Amino acid sequence: MVDMDDVNELKSVPHDKVVCVDTETTGLDPDKDEILQMSFVDGDGNVLFDSLIKPAHRKRWPKAQEINGISPADVKDKPMVEDVADRVRDIISNADVLVGYNLDFDVQMLGSAGIGIGTTKRFDVMPEYARAHGKWNDYYGDYTFVKLTTACHHYHIKFDPHDSSQDAMATIRCFYALLDDDEWLRPYVAAQEKKDAVLRQEEEERERKQALERAEREKRERKQAEIEEKRARKEARRSETAQRRLERKTSRAAESHANVGWKIVLDTLTSVVLGLVSAFFILGLVSELVLGRDLSGQIPLFVVFISVPAFGCVAMARRAMARKSDR
Repeated sequence: MVDMDDVNELKSVPHDKVVCVDTETTGLDPDKDEILQMSFVDGDGNVLFDSLIKPAHRKRWPKAQEINGISPADVKDKPMVEDVADRVRDIISNADVLVGYNLDFDVQMLGSAGIGIGTTKRFDVMPEYARAHGKWNDYYGDYTFVKLTTACHHYHIKFDPHDSSQDAMATIRCFYALLDDDEWLRPYVAAQEKKDAVLRQEEEERERKQALERAEREKRERKQAEIEEKRARKEARRSETAQRRLERKTSRAAESHANVGWKIVLDTLTSVVLGLVSAFFILGLVSELVLGRDLSGQIPLFVVFISVPAFGCVAMARRAMARKSDR
């Protein structure tokens, strides 16, 4: 049984690549009987080959003659199978699909005559028609096969049976009628719908999994972004703290440098004051010894007048520096 993809493929095959075969034989045993007539037609009904065949071994076939009407005299001067085998092989090898009614029998008869089918795709109309319109047989567990005449009657095809060229013509018409037969297509359509439903379900399941994976990925990305944001804020705070510490350190260094300068100034001022005091003392002594003038009463007042404000300024400056250091 083919599937819907095969049906669509069969419909798409060019008619000149579809070949139908039919044979008339001396009997129904491929091991003992031989071909009496062989016909090939394409999908358009063009005859590709049609000839009576002279058997190599059988001399009489009375039962078969009653059915197909081919007598020993009819094939007496006709070619034998080996005479036409190459031509028949070319026809089969050039076909994309080989069609027949009870095709297995025809293929077996060709094989017994030394003509193989190879890998050419096959389509047997008989079992496929029976599946659509035949009766179920419980004993065989399959649909009962019907004659080609019955199938042709169903499709309103007229022909003269038991002539291989006529049978091949009728079979190729049944083949194309079957491809458009709703009864025959129904199980394939149902199977295709079931297949499509399964594919849709698989696609929906795949999309659901992809959505879950996408949501999980977005969740991880958001979490990672939050971690990165926290890390960035922490780093910013650390950097800000370090910057403030550096600024304080720089400020303290500058203040320390300024304090050193002021200390030098204050120390110098102190030295100057002390130098002035010493100078006045010496001046007083010199005046007393050289000039005979006593300045001892004026020197202490001058010293007090000079030193008290000077040392007061020094003390105030030192307290201001100490307060800055404390900050």
